[in-house]
Amino acid sequence: PVRGPGAFIQARVCRSRPKSTGETDALAVSEALPFLEYELARQLMLKLKVLGRNAAFSLKSEVDVGSQLIIATATATALFCDAMPPPRVLQI
Repeated sequence: PVRGPGAFIQARVCRSRPKSTGETDALAVSEALPFLEYELARQLMLKLKVLGRNAAFSLKSEVDVGSQLIIATATATALFCDAMPPPRVLQI
């Protein structure tokens, strides 16, 4: 069971892309992806805490590699699920 209405939640991360070509370009992009995904998940969890929700459903993650930027976007529906532990209080 869930409590309250769902809320649209979106996290975005942008990183500049080094100027390189060929195999070195592919290597640079592949080395940047794990850090990009980690930062995206961290932002999504932080936004869940800010909203007071503890679950994300219909999660969609997208990574776009452009000529100058690498952009990662994650969208989901945030809900408060009674069966899961409540989110910790956010301290600033």
